[in-house]
Amino acid sequence: WLSRSLQWAIWADTDMEICIIGMVSKKECPQNILLEEGWKPLDHPDLASWLELLLKDQKTFNEYFTQLLSNYS
Repeated sequence: WLSRSLQWAIWADTDMEICIIGMVSKKECPQNILLEEGWKPLDHPDLASWLELLLKDQKTFNEYFTQLLSNYS
């Protein structure tokens, strides 16, 4: 979903219950508010740990996580 202002967007993977919010970097942007509220950036180790529990095996995890990072980082 892309906002009308084109300043932010939301991507979601409903199978994995992941929501990724992309924003233009600004001093008073929603990104700073989200970080203060406890949201984590995509490269945070908690995301990898959580996905590893959801996926059946290490190969599947590696493929999925690599693809996720390449698409959204």
